[in-house]
Amino acid sequence: WRGFQFDAGRAPHSMAQMQRIIRICSAFKLNYCIYREGDDELNAVRYRGNPLGSRNPHALSLAQVAELVEYAAGYGVTLVPEIESLGHSGAKGRHYPDLVAGGIETQYEGIGTHRRKVHLLPGDPRALALLEGMYREWAPLLPSPYLHLGLDEVLMPAKPQAEHLARLLEVVERVGRETGRALRPIVWADAPPTPAAFRGRVVRCLWSYAEHRDYGAIGVENAHLVRQGIVELSRPGAEEPVLMAGGSGAKHTPYTKCPAPEAVENLAAWARWGRDLPHCMGLYAVQWSGNMVDDWLPDFLAAADVAWRPPEVSLDVDAELARIGERLARLKDYTDPAPGEVDSPAWDGIWLRDREWHEEVVPGDAY
Repeated sequence: WRGFQFDAGRAPHSMAQMQRIIRICSAFKLNYCIYREGDDELNAVRYRGNPLGSRNPHALSLAQVAELVEYAAGYGVTLVPEIESLGHSGAKGRHYPDLVAGGIETQYEGIGTHRRKVHLLPGDPRALALLEGMYREWAPLLPSPYLHLGLDEVLMPAKPQAEHLARLLEVVERVGRETGRALRPIVWADAPPTPAAFRGRVVRCLWSYAEHRDYGAIGVENAHLVRQGIVELSRPGAEEPVLMAGGSGAKHTPYTKCPAPEAVENLAAWARWGRDLPHCMGLYAVQWSGNMVDDWLPDFLAAADVAWRPPEVSLDVDAELARIGERLARLKDYTDPAPGEVDSPAWDGIWLRDREWHEEVVPGDAY
């Protein structure tokens, strides 16, 4: 797999812009896309069976989701939703304040305070029922068995997280059985270990971006990745399938994507690590916080190149970026996009003006 990501849970992503980006990515043989339908900032999908997304005028209806899935498939791209199923659930709290807790406060100058890394209550059956309803609405639309459950960066003890994961996997299995879909969950690799009954059926997604370079090279001595289980996932005969997520993270300040050369080096390092591991399914370049997705295209296209041909030694990053630039220059979708296919910039649920915070995407809502 060679993938890219839309972080619609933190900034509005219009159908028109996403379709344009899909066309560009398809031209470079990227073949799957992670669509983040929610986070602490936004609910990006309007469901039929719950009120999520109803306060966000930029949320997609399920009919639009189906259209996007079909559009991507027409370009050889499989859309995989990421439904945050424990942490990163602050936006759910707009509608279900009694189902969320925790988080940390972040001050946005001239805007106010957002609470980030809010989590669902893991022992509350109402939280599981909410998630089950979301999975059921997605299941008929999925073009593949894969469903990303998130579960990263949860600020709570390990034991309730592990108990929640076990219950969650049972819910996913039941939804798959009752909808006629053999669903394959994906979780971030800092989630609790996969329960024995599900081992081999859950994809673990390791993640480390250019910003994490101080932890060392991608590999079994990297402390950030050791906490995610990379030692076990690197062993010959490891039975758990693995995805790799790399590229550029972002801070909670506009336009803080890292420079493209650093992101490309990170993606190449991931491709080298996974090259000889038969249980490694693929690589994708992440896209966080903003909706200025053109800024991430060098990351996306580098992910396609290095996943297709993992470098045996260090990559000539300057030459790689020059090749990417030359190829992008041939595409009208990149050099001269239609005005309606470029979104107004937003970051962390806030519209930007002149590269500064301007106003909330969903005014009047507490995070």
